[in-house]
Amino acid sequence: MSIASANQTSRSMSPSASARPQTLLCALLLSLGFALAGAAYAQAPAPNAPLTSEEIARELAGTRMTGVTLYGGEPWSECIAPDWTTTYEFRNQTLAGRGWTEPPGRVCFQYDLDPQLGAFCFRVTRNGRNYIFWGGEGGVFTSTDVLRGVTSCAVPASGPVS
Repeated sequence: MSIASANQTSRSMSPSASARPQTLLCALLLSLGFALAGAAYAQAPAPNAPLTSEEIARELAGTRMTGVTLYGGEPWSECIAPDWTTTYEFRNQTLAGRGWTEPPGRVCFQYDLDPQLGAFCFRVTRNGRNYIFWGGEGGVFTSTDVLRGVTSCAVPASGPVS
């Protein structure tokens, strides 16, 4: 067998020249797809990641939430008007106040009953369609129902939560 015929035989046994670019293109596209998917996954917040101040402001203004405390299961409710005036009901008391957000991601509330108490500030995480408010001395509060689209926070005629 001559060298020329051996080269021709080896060419006929290898993939065609037109198949190599397609294989390389397919491998390149797969690699690019995995890289983009990985980058998107890395940027997606974890389901229980704390909300940013912007997310808190966008999601909590104009809501009325009811829930329970983590320790003791005591009922509470908080209404947050679009202007961040609030009505808080807990332990047979109804307190008017105001709320605001602070960077990097806290919501704070101060109530008119005793301004010297200062503000109660919380980190906030999502819990499905609800929220968990993580506070130091303020405790941990879990919402069990969130009503959206609230325009004002009047004290309910039925009185405070008991």
